[in-house]
Amino acid sequence: MVKIFKYAEEKGKEKGLEEGRKEGEKERLQKTAIKLLAKKFQGLSKGSKMKIKEQDLEELEIIVDNLFEMEDEEDLNKYLN
Repeated sequence: MVKIFKYAEEKGKEKGLEEGRKEGEKERLQKTAIKLLAKKFQGLSKGSKMKIKEQDLEELEIIVDNLFEMEDEEDLNKYLN
């Protein structure tokens, strides 16, 4: 019975660590996207910054991957939900 609890505890820790890594990666991509887009567009509206912060990890990766194809915030809005 003790082994079952230890196993469950270990799995819980692993899941927590994975979620923490994903959240950290998401925050890093948010900051990177905002920084690079603001530099590219010579500024970025608060609305666009907020929308970027609302994106999930996959959507942020798509935004960063396509950053060089964007000419202005209107192009960015095509990637924001």
